[in-house]
Amino acid sequence: VEIVGHTVGVDRRPVDPEVVRALAEDCRGNVRELQARLIRVCGFASLQDQKPDVAFVRRHFVELVSAPRDEEGGDRVIDEAARHFGVSRDDLVSKSKKRSLLLPRAVVACVLRERLGMTLKEVGRLLGGRSHTSICLLVSRYTERVGETAELRELADRLTELAGRGAERTAPSGQGG
Repeated sequence: VEIVGHTVGVDRRPVDPEVVRALAEDCRGNVRELQARLIRVCGFASLQDQKPDVAFVRRHFVELVSAPRDEEGGDRVIDEAARHFGVSRDDLVSKSKKRSLLLPRAVVACVLRERLGMTLKEVGRLLGGRSHTSICLLVSRYTERVGETAELRELADRLTELAGRGAERTAPSGQGG
């Protein structure tokens, strides 16, 4: 706790030792793994304009450090979105920053995150290995647009249905969108 709490934090400021303890509860690695967890939590807290306290860790821990779950429904969503927007699946999950891929990726990210309850990490992995931070930004910028635009809302409904009941999950308790 002493090593990790004093070497990493928001703007290199010390972090509450209880936050470090909460992150260390199931950490089977070493100090470096614990530091990596703390860096992810502090970065995400900063992005959310929140302080990384124990409650924040409890709310967001799963999406920041959990193991991947079954993502078959996500693959179906990506395939159908690519078909709908007339882009290739490879382009949709590529590192390309073409403007024409932004809306299709955003719709996929919003459906996977908001409707299927996938973690930011899972969505990022499905969309070509993007970071949870980039997915968070994408979802936050487009969720309202997808919900308010009739065509995009209908597409999101269809993609959600296509993912199948077996792929649906809810976000861990206490998590917001």
